Amino acid sequence: PTFRHNSDQPFGCMVFDSVMNKSLPKGYDVTQHSLTAIEQEMDSTGKTKNVLLVGKYISFSEKDIKAIKRLLNRGAKVMLIGSSPDYIHEDKYDSLFISSFGMYFWGDYYFDKRGLISSLEGKTYMNDTVVWNKGVNAYPKCTYIYSSSLNSSRLIIEDSVNVKPVVCYSYELSWSTLIGVRKYGKGQLILAGTPLLCTNYGVLNKDTRGLVFRIMSLISDREVVRTEVFSPGIYDEDTYVQKTPLDLIKSNKPLLWAWRLMILTLFVFIIFNMRRRQKVIPVIERPRNHSLEYIKLVGTLFYQNHDNADLVRKKFGLMKDDILKKTGIDLGDETVELEDYVMQLSHRTGLDSGEIRSILVRTLNIVNNTNSLVPPDKMVNLIDGMNEIQKNL
Repeated sequence: PTFRHNSDQPFGCMVFDSVMNKSLPKGYDVTQHSLTAIEQEMDSTGKTKNVLLVGKYISFSEKDIKAIKRLLNRGAKVMLIGSSPDYIHEDKYDSLFISSFGMYFWGDYYFDKRGLISSLEGKTYMNDTVVWNKGVNAYPKCTYIYSSSLNSSRLIIEDSVNVKPVVCYSYELSWSTLIGVRKYGKGQLILAGTPLLCTNYGVLNKDTRGLVFRIMSLISDREVVRTEVFSPGIYDEDTYVQKTPLDLIKSNKPLLWAWRLMILTLFVFIIFNMRRRQKVIPVIERPRNHSLEYIKLVGTLFYQNHDNADLVRKKFGLMKDDILKKTGIDLGDETVELEDYVMQLSHRTGLDSGEIRSILVRTLNIVNNTNSLVPPDKMVNLIDGMNEIQKNL
């Protein structure tokens, strides 16, 4: 038995999954995610689903048990269909499972191929008679007879108050329960010792088909997701520790030696490169200051032209831009009266309004008259006045 979604052998689940996908009203899906990953997916979507797990052996880690409890507390139904070796109850995690839910699988997994073939051929062989208890999920009491090879395990119920038997063997014994339901939080935990029924064979065989659909009806009130974490070939046989690239390296001797050699080479490289390498510090010369040479050059050019009026105009243009940038006063706006400029600049600079008026009047006369001649002393006086206004902005 593989219980695999893509397996079309009698005890694979290709046909089973296909039939359930078409039959269950709320939907059905198959995943290879762990119980914790399924819970995280529910958190991200905000949608609670019922969880189905079919496998050869059902044995949980402490993390799995906590995940099952969280799923049950949020209202999900969790159905575990499988079996356990009869020594499994001695394991500390399975003891935790028993103490948490009050029931567990009992009886080793055993697949009797010869017995199943004999039963199918109509030869005399042992069959089991099981009974669906009256009123469970609104179904009437019903008896099913099929090969005993299809039943893998039975349930031991330690909490008879909270655990409700669903399917029992026909004989009345305390350990005759095959399927049990236990309410926990807002949800239900369902244990079934019939993994071979939830396969291609189980859903196609006329003797077991009705029982399979009744079992699946227990979790049909929500969308069902079946996880393959316990299916052989996906995870280790008794646990579902997923294979990692390092496990592959360990299982291949040449890869393992190559891995060790790479680690050793990396270690040697680190050892030989731990020393601090002293780098030569280059000597950087201080850059020469050419500003004075530039000023001398500009001054020489203006001196040679000897156009004092042009110097006043350029200085006025610089002052006008500086005033506009710092105060928002536009001296080039011809719609504004000169006296308004004087009062605004006097307020911003704290200088006497008469002094500012004198500087502006004399400067504007030169700016507006392209043919004016300005002696050097007058030029120096106007430029000093404009510098004083700029300094006090």
